[in-house]
Amino acid sequence: ATDLWSVRVFLAEVAPGSTVPLEPAGNTSLNPGSLLDLSWPRGSLHAEGPPDELDEDVQLEVLRLLAKTDGDLILGETKSRVAAAITRALSQGATSTASTLLLRRGEARLATGDDAGARDDLTEALKCGGSDATSRKVLNLLVRLTASLGELDEARGLAEREVTIAEDLAGRLGTPESQRDLSISLDNVAAIRRARGDLDGAETAYTRSLTIREDLAGRLGTPESQRDLSISLNNVAAIRRARGDLDGAET
Repeated sequence: ATDLWSVRVFLAEVAPGSTVPLEPAGNTSLNPGSLLDLSWPRGSLHAEGPPDELDEDVQLEVLRLLAKTDGDLILGETKSRVAAAITRALSQGATSTASTLLLRRGEARLATGDDAGARDDLTEALKCGGSDATSRKVLNLLVRLTASLGELDEARGLAEREVTIAEDLAGRLGTPESQRDLSISLDNVAAIRRARGDLDGAETAYTRSLTIREDLAGRLGTPESQRDLSISLNNVAAIRRARGDLDGAET
């Protein structure tokens, strides 16, 4: 049976930095509009690699659109401008730009409660084949969305794809940001495994995430890294308690 409480905890805690409140126990409703991963900056046209070759007017229009608020992106004239920019980017072979615009619009739709529209945008963004960093962000949101809908088989496959990309980025870039992204992706996998009843697999993923966050907290010493570490320690302790390992939960 689906462990909806584990999914709910996952949605609230998997992205440190988010202000999504934890729902009270006993409330089995999930809010797909609260699934944003706030651990990465909005508005960046390219997360890695050189920019697409675009006409200058298209580049300027894309930058203006990416700076819009969630509400503006999906309403009125701006809504039409976003659709036109995506079409123009694709017509010029600028798949990375199109993917980024679709990601941003999908994020805006999630924030405003249009999870069906968001799912369409995020799925299309993956098909565009943008940068690895953009694809990881798209997958992160899709994992949250599908998990909130109880589609755990779909969420598991997406989460595993996200980890594969995050591992590659962390290996190539080696930055604290890429390492933290990997830890978030591992938490995604762990939460899905726990919700599916795979407690051993969940502990393995949570423990890998904890190792990364211990290293980051030791190197950075920032309040954010310490908060991440605290969340990972709680995750590992909780999964050990669920497995009946009370001694391990206390260590």
